[in-house]
Amino acid sequence: MQHEYTTSAGREDFAWLIDNQAYYVDKTPYLKELFLGINKGSNELILRPRRFGKTLNLTTAYHFCRLNYQNPGDITYQQKLFIDNGIKLAVAGEEYRDLRERFMGQYPVIYVSFRGMEGPTFSSALSVLLGRIAALYENFQFLTQSPNQTRERKDLFARRYAFCQLERDKVAAGEQVAQACSIASDFLPALASMLHLEYARPVLILLDEYDVPLQKAVMAEEPYYDKMLDIIRKISVNTFKQDPEPWLLKGIVTGCLRIAHQSVFTGANNFVTVGLDSIRYSAYCGFTQEETACLLRDFDLADRSDEVKAWYDGYLFGTERVYCPWSLINFCTADAARGRRPKAYWMHTSGQDIIDLYLKNRVESADKHDLEMLQALLDHKSVAVRLQEFATYPDIKRGISFDAFATMLLHTGYLTYDDEAPAESSAEDLSDDLDEEPVWLKIPNREIRASLGKLIEPFYSAANPQWKQEASHILQALLQNRAEEAQQPLTAMLRRYLSVRNKGYESYYHDFLLGLLALSAPAGITLKDEQESREGYSDITLIDDDTRTAVVLELKVAAQHNFAALQRACEDALSQIRSKDYAQGFIDQGCLHVYGIGVAFAGKSCLIKSMGDLVLSSHA
Repeated sequence: MQHEYTTSAGREDFAWLIDNQAYYVDKTPYLKELFLGINKGSNELILRPRRFGKTLNLTTAYHFCRLNYQNPGDITYQQKLFIDNGIKLAVAGEEYRDLRERFMGQYPVIYVSFRGMEGPTFSSALSVLLGRIAALYENFQFLTQSPNQTRERKDLFARRYAFCQLERDKVAAGEQVAQACSIASDFLPALASMLHLEYARPVLILLDEYDVPLQKAVMAEEPYYDKMLDIIRKISVNTFKQDPEPWLLKGIVTGCLRIAHQSVFTGANNFVTVGLDSIRYSAYCGFTQEETACLLRDFDLADRSDEVKAWYDGYLFGTERVYCPWSLINFCTADAARGRRPKAYWMHTSGQDIIDLYLKNRVESADKHDLEMLQALLDHKSVAVRLQEFATYPDIKRGISFDAFATMLLHTGYLTYDDEAPAESSAEDLSDDLDEEPVWLKIPNREIRASLGKLIEPFYSAANPQWKQEASHILQALLQNRAEEAQQPLTAMLRRYLSVRNKGYESYYHDFLLGLLALSAPAGITLKDEQESREGYSDITLIDDDTRTAVVLELKVAAQHNFAALQRACEDALSQIRSKDYAQGFIDQGCLHVYGIGVAFAGKSCLIKSMGDLVLSSHA
């Protein structure tokens, strides 16, 4: 019988999960690696896609280390949360005794999340940051009453807190921005130095999603990337100086992208980057195969493991294959309980503005190489990429290579490493003069393939004027019986269309052409799907009321991908129009022209042939 767990999807605070008896996959073993491992004396930048557990892991470290400020030495809070919680976390074991004695409840901790730090202008985003600072300082108001602090420190703290509380609206309106920037640039060291003075212990600094404000700054109506980069850089350098202050125990920073890494952390002390290819922390984010099997058993879903694997597995972090935790928890606690099939949960949880921008540029420019590489990915192939970090987010607007874009897709979770030598892959156009060895990347699972397809679909709809214009050209050519003139743009669109469905089935091509014609059909043009006519049902019909013209379209899929097979399929389509007498019904309705047109498909090619005006042949 399944245990009734509190729904935990979207909950990212360790204490909440434990207090509410929600389902928790134990990542506490990594506390030992964080604080006693090989990089124990280093600041760390941990890069993982969104919704893979970075925030939950940071809050775990926060609650584990946080000092009881009113009663230093009292660790009853941690004892209850980590040890006496009834779920036997790893960190409660004997092998973690040294870690507990040295770190559990022993240090002041400052945690700041940069998620949601955005706005249409720099001043509005800066105002959001002031709100975060005010909330942080609120928790440490007791320092202003301490005899250990100097009057100058207390006054400075009080003035900054008051400014962040009371002047935020003015800053959002563009006033007092210089003073706001000054406070924002060193709010962390100012607070940390007071905590160090108060407790004579170094401070743990945890910064979550450092890169989000930079991404949002580029995509704003009035981009302010340079100004936001300056603030993030000053926060970083002032907090993690090359000559570190004695108050710093360790800094742990998380993010998704390595973009602007050098410019943000230049001048910062001893930073180690833990990327997707790093063996360290390989299972720190995401659910391993063993963790997933246990989760499915706990939710009485072991019989659906193959289905779950196809949808949510496939990521390779370091040497560990992992599942997307966000999607897996959502599935187990929501839809699976009702017997529903898996679906894409992850898509709208991750910032996709920059991906939309890149795709828009490539579709509109009809960049053949890039679109073919994307198509190869959607066709279950791997592509060879030389990883390229671009220096700043604005590069995306100016134009970046496919390699740089694929690198971004890797970091954001749309692609993953393929460590098997692919039998059928795409490695074309890799420049030989680059020293960097290519890596093989692929779409990890069905969820991401569906998500990426959804991102692409709007560019092949009415939202894309170029696509609509080409569709209109095809429609008019068919209505005027110009088969060859319709064939060329239809073939081009097939080759550019990035499908997420399985090509080769007539239904796929039927839906594709039907959607294309419906997109551009103006008033007065009637479009019918599988219209009954005499002996059967024609695939698609077009009727122009003004000219009293009907077009009967019969679609076939060629048995092979060659011209001879296309010709045979097209002749079969025309033969069916003739044998089923599809035209007679329209002739009986008084149509002056009825064109019978066969359309054959093979892969991304098509052939269109016309039987001519069937009204004339009926009179012959």
